[in-house]
Amino acid sequence: MSTISAAHTGWIVAKESDHSLVFLASITDFSALSEPMMNEEQVQWDKNNGVEYIAYTMQPMGG
Repeated sequence: MSTISAAHTGWIVAKESDHSLVFLASITDFSALSEPMMNEEQVQWDKNNGVEYIAYTMQPMGG
């Protein structure tokens, strides 16, 4: 994820537990981000390893 520089600006990864992490980034191109995550090889690796993604969006508060 961190090497997909065309897809985001700035990022941080936080270890939540031995089996989970939190990836925070300012995504600038969702299409560019989904390409490496959704290719057949990656999808199969995720299935084989029990990987689950949960995505949230956030918006700034105030004006």
